[in-house]
Amino acid sequence: MLYTLSEGKQKYELYHLMNLMIKILEIWESIIYYKTRRYKYSIF
Repeated sequence: MLYTLSEGKQKYELYHLMNLMIKILEIWESIIYYKTRRYKYSIF
């Protein structure tokens, strides 16, 4: 029981970490998108 419990905790932590990384990537993408869009508009 203890083994499965720790295994489940590990899987949950991994899932949480992956979610966090995806969120960071999304934030980076939006920052880059807004910067490039602003840059393109400043050219014209």
